[in-house]
Amino acid sequence: MAVLATLDGLSKSTDTAVVLLSADQVVPIAREGEQSPVAGTTYKSFSDPVANAEGAVAFTAALNGAAVSKSNGSALFIRNAAGELASLARLGEAAAGIPGVTWSKFVSFALPSGEDSGPIFVAEVSGPGVTKKNNLGLWAQDSTGNLILLARTGSSVPDGPSGKTLSRLTLLNPLPPTQGSARSFNDTRRITYLATFTDSTQAIIVVRVP
Repeated sequence: MAVLATLDGLSKSTDTAVVLLSADQVVPIAREGEQSPVAGTTYKSFSDPVANAEGAVAFTAALNGAAVSKSNGSALFIRNAAGELASLARLGEAAAGIPGVTWSKFVSFALPSGEDSGPIFVAEVSGPGVTKKNNLGLWAQDSTGNLILLARTGSSVPDGPSGKTLSRLTLLNPLPPTQGSARSFNDTRRITYLATFTDSTQAIIVVRVP
């Protein structure tokens, strides 16, 4: 289980950490004020972290740094089962699978269990040609570590009804302020979501992450 822990004897800006709890140990993952994997930044604050059965941990964090602004001040991080910590996606960076646009908001995320499983997340994008009708997408980390776009509003749905355009996708459904959720996925790399189309019809879509 991954949790946020408050540490004694430290200032308010450095006293919160992400830790992984198991039956016999407490493993520190990241702490406010520490350098993050994003060059030139430190952790400012964290959201609720999530963990899977293999011991991987995912969390979002607000960042501090000379080049940090509102448009790039948050990132999604993953610490894999081998203990390697990396930034998976950052606001203001190019959104995988959509040329010319960037991530503008992380809506929700989760971390499935299973061999080679990685985070899945829903995010908003911004940039040329982006409107409220096509600014939401679903991404997952595949078995090779790459991010792939699984669905986007304003587009057709792979493995879905032909000739229909997605207007809304529903999954994970976090209850604020909790980001992670144990719904909408399993440990065999399958994700399920409710697709609503522009003609007001709906379908349950099941996709498998490569």
